[in-house]
Amino acid sequence: DRPGKITLRLEQTADQVVIEVEDNGTGIDEQIRANLFDPKFSTNSSRTGLGLPISHRIVEFYGGTLDFTTEKEEGTSFRITFPTAQPTSVMP
Repeated sequence: DRPGKITLRLEQTADQVVIEVEDNGTGIDEQIRANLFDPKFSTNSSRTGLGLPISHRIVEFYGGTLDFTTEKEEGTSFRITFPTAQPTSVMP
């Protein structure tokens, strides 16, 4: 009953980089939230259910976190956080 909207936010602080993707959809049903990052879990029979699990593993491999918040009839926000690379001293 409302136009779809996707918002992308990027933020960098001294110790982390945050990428956030938010929509204004119907939210994620409480019964499936715990399974979102499980391989082959999908609510659509024509999909493989690998997108979020692969993304989750890649983010964790590089020392980051991938999580989400969701609210019924308000939308969902996925948040990727990486630690900021610390400069190393260079010897002459």
